[in-house]
Formats: sequence, structure tokens, C-alpha cells
Amino acid sequence: MVPVAMTPQREMELDLEGAASVAEETEAMELTSRIDLTAEGARVGLRGGGKLALKPMGHEQQTRLSSAASPTTRRISVSVPTEPPPPGRGPEPEELPEDALQPIPSKDGVRRGELQDNLPQLFAAFYQARETGELGLQKGQVKKVVYFEAGMPVFALSNLVADRLGQFLVRAGKIDEDTLRAAADDASRSKQRTGDVLISMGVLSEEERLYYIAQQIKSILYSLFAWETGSFALSFNARARKEMIKLDIHPANLIMRGIRKLYKPERLRRLLSAQERLVPSPDPAFNLSDIELQAWEAHLLPRCDGTRTVADLVRLSGKPENEAWATLVALRALRVLDARR
Repeated sequence: MVPVAMTPQREMELDLEGAASVAEETEAMELTSRIDLTAEGARVGLRGGGKLALKPMGHEQQTRLSSAASPTTRRISVSVPTEPPPPGRGPEPEELPEDALQPIPSKDGVRRGELQDNLPQLFAAFYQARETGELGLQKGQVKKVVYFEAGMPVFALSNLVADRLGQFLVRAGKIDEDTLRAAADDASRSKQRTGDVLISMGVLSEEERLYYIAQQIKSILYSLFAWETGSFALSFNARARKEMIKLDIHPANLIMRGIRKLYKPERLRRLLSAQERLVPSPDPAFNLSDIELQAWEAHLLPRCDGTRTVADLVRLSGKPENEAWATLVALRALRVLDARR
């Protein structure tokens, strides 16, 4: 567990400039379709057309598509604005990710450290304390920020070219590269957002834009679980960042899915050896009722009583080795299970 000092923090300012077109080694992902939105104080649901299967985007493709991006520079504050953004025109991750987050200066109330394998613990720290604030992460040129409200992850930004809305729509199969290139050129000339141009072209509706932006945010969150190196900086705010889109995902299920999908086999075995014996934790980070377990996982959990090794449990699961191993690593990351002392 990463020790976190829950100290109130003044607003954290981030300089934004340029865009990172480096390739990120993440596997293709499937994203769920349920999205929660907030609009004019009302909470409504938006459902898309089933799961999205995202295609990875290589470095060459990122570089080609990023050529249409305008090299704008701006400074933003990650604290809440005094007035909420107009309906439908709030900050969207198709604009802000064009800029790179500058290193966060050391201030009272900002906690910094090496990321390593601590991402689940950082999410758990926010959740257990029901804190509101930001978690900034950096690996080389790639920089991402996760925003929390009362302990729940609700929004995310990235400076990675592949994480922009236009490229995300290509990865999701909604538009092709030629359509994106034409829209990006038009957006650059007219000083509009790419999403607005795509809507005017008739290839994207406003509801679809909201849906894909929310899925884009989820993709940014999931992608962080592939990081094994990097640094983090976190701070806590008294007020939440106001966004039109609020994610519907519980941090426990975000952690479970991120580990299942993006932890490599060698990482799983480094974090949990075959000979370890797992037992129920006396102090779990999350309630078991909050975790969406598959039937075989729920059946395997009572067998984690310290009498069997991890290798035994993997065999008993009846599932592919890496799938079962990932579930056990995730349950330990959630502190549902502990290694027997």
C-alpha cells in the first residue's frame, strides 16, 4: 500500500504544450458500452451499440495523423472553474490532450513517487479516503491525468496522439483515416474542434460524440495498467472538476479489468509466485459486493484459504493459466486476498 498524506491542496497548475506522438505498447481492448452523463445537474444514462474493440495504433500511424494538429499552447488549472461550462461545450479530451503536461512542481499537499506496480493502491487510496483530486502520471514523453470525485475516477486526459478523439474513432472503427485527415484539416483551417467538424460532415452525431468521448476516457484509464515504469504526483482538492461526462465504472472493477487485460504474464508471476498461499484479507480495500466477479472467480474465491498454492488454485480454476493468475493478482491488489504469512 502506498502511504498517502490526505492534505488539502491548492490548485495544481499544468503547462500544456505540444503532443506526444510516441507509440504506447498496449493491447487491443474491449470497452463496455454503459455511460453516465451529467447535464445541467441531472444524471442521465447513455447506451451505445455494444462493446468496442479498439485497434492498437502504431508509431508511424500516430506521426502521420498528428501532422494536422495545431501546435497551440495554453495553461489550464485542474481545479474546478467558478462557473460550470455551458451544456455540451465543456472541456473534452479531444482538445486538451494535444498538449503535454509539464512536470508538476513540488508543493505542500502534493505526493510524488515512482509508479512501478502501485497504480491499484493509488486508486484504492482515493477510494478509501473518498477524496477529490488529481493523479498525474508520466512515462517519458507520455503524460496522463486521472480526476477523482469523492474517491471515484470520473475523468481522464492524455497528451498521447492515439488518445485524441479523432484517432480513437479510427481505432474503434467509427471512421476511417481518410475521413479523420479531412476533418482534421478542416478543423485546423476553421479553428474548430475535430468532433464539431465530424458532426457537420454527418459522420458523427452529438450523442455518439458523448458516447465515444466517455469510452475514450475509459481507454485512457485502462491503458495506465500497462505501465510498469514512470512517476506519479497526486493532490487533493476541496471541490470536484466539473465535466459533462461522469464515468460509471467502480474503481474496484477498473482495477480488476485493467489487471486482467493489460498485465503481461511475466509481470503476473513477478507479483505473485506459484508457491504463495492466499487467504482472505482481514482489511480489504473494497467490499466484495462492489466487485463484479465472473461465476468461476466467485467459485474459486472460497478455495483461497491458505491450504493451496497459487499454482494449485490456477489448476482448480479450469481457466487458461494467465487468466486465472491475473484474477488472483487483481484480488490481491484489491486486498480481498493476502499472502499467508
